[in-house]
Amino acid sequence: MRKKQNKIIFQEENKFNKPNILIHIVNQRSLSLKSKRIYNIFLRHLLDQNEEAYSTRFIEITISHLLKELGVEHRAEMEELLNELQTQVISFDHKIKESVKVVSTQLIQDYYIDKKNQHSIKVYFSEFLTKEIIKYNDKYTKLDLIEYNNIKVSHALTLYELFKSKICKFKVQFQNYTELELRKKLGLEDTYTDIKTFNQDVIRKSIKDINKSLSLRVELLKIHRANTKDNPTQDRIYKFRIKQDLSKLIYFTQFRNLLRKDIRISEPIAYKLGAHTYELQSDNTMLMNDKNHKKYWLRESGQKTTTEVSKKIWEALYSEFIKDFTQFIKKYNLNL
Repeated sequence: MRKKQNKIIFQEENKFNKPNILIHIVNQRSLSLKSKRIYNIFLRHLLDQNEEAYSTRFIEITISHLLKELGVEHRAEMEELLNELQTQVISFDHKIKESVKVVSTQLIQDYYIDKKNQHSIKVYFSEFLTKEIIKYNDKYTKLDLIEYNNIKVSHALTLYELFKSKICKFKVQFQNYTELELRKKLGLEDTYTDIKTFNQDVIRKSIKDINKSLSLRVELLKIHRANTKDNPTQDRIYKFRIKQDLSKLIYFTQFRNLLRKDIRISEPIAYKLGAHTYELQSDNTMLMNDKNHKKYWLRESGQKTTTEVSKKIWEALYSEFIKDFTQFIKKYNLNL
C-alpha cells in the first residue's frame, strides 16, 4: 500500500485538502484572517498523518515555522491567535442513525508551548471534532495554498472556501444563499446589521478580493426577496455565478514539472532571489533541452541550489503564474 493511502487525508505539496464538513457544517464566528490561516495550518498537519498518529488528537509544530508561514513577526501575536482559536466555540450536527445531536466544542481544545524544544507548540483537538472528521474524510475540497495566500480579506477567505467546494472541477456553477445562511457562514449574525453595509463592506468587498487575487471568478447576479417553501420568511436571496478557467487550472506540481521537464525552453529562466540570480537549467548544458532530463535551479557558479531556496523560487514563480498567466508566459519567453 502506498504511503499516501495511509493518511487520513493526504496533503499534496502546496495544497490543502480540507474536509467539506469543516467548510459546510461547522459554524463559527468571524475570525481574523491570520486566525483562519493558522487553523488551516494546524488542520493540514493533523490530517496528513496515519490513523495511529491522528488518534492522539494532537500535532506538534515550531513557532518559527508558523511565524514564517503566516508572515508574523512577533511571538506574542502568535499566542493571541492561539487564544482566539481556543476560545472559539463551534457547533455542528452529529448524526447517529436516525437521530441528530447538536455538538458544541472548540476549534482547538488545548495547547502548550515547550520553550526548551525550539519553542515548539503542541495543539490538541476535541475528540468530538476529530471523530466527526474521520466519518467524512472521503469528501474534501482541494485548496491551492499559493492562490489561497493571495487573499487579503478575512470574509473573502471563508467565501472562497465555500465557492471552491461548490464548483469542484466544473467550469461554471450557480449558487443561491439566503442572507441568514451567509451570515451564519461568515459569523455575522449580529453585526453589519445595516443591509447596505453588509452588502458593500462584506459581500462585494470579498468578491472583489477573490476576483483580484485568484483564478476563481465570482459574480453576484442578483439580490431579491422570495417567499417560497424553503424561504418562508422572505429572507433575501443572493444569486452567485462561480466560474473557473479549467484550461488554466494547473496545480503546483504540474506547473513545476511543466517547466522542469515537459517543455523545451529556448533559454534558461532566470530568477533573482536575494543577492543571487538563479537559472533553471540542466547541470549538464548539453542536455538542457532534453525533455527526459530534469532541470534544476543553478547558481552563478553552476552548482545546484538548496531544496529550501529552490522551493522559494518555485512558489514565487507559481504565484506569478496564478496571478497573470499571459504575462508570465510573456515575461519568461515561454512557448506553451
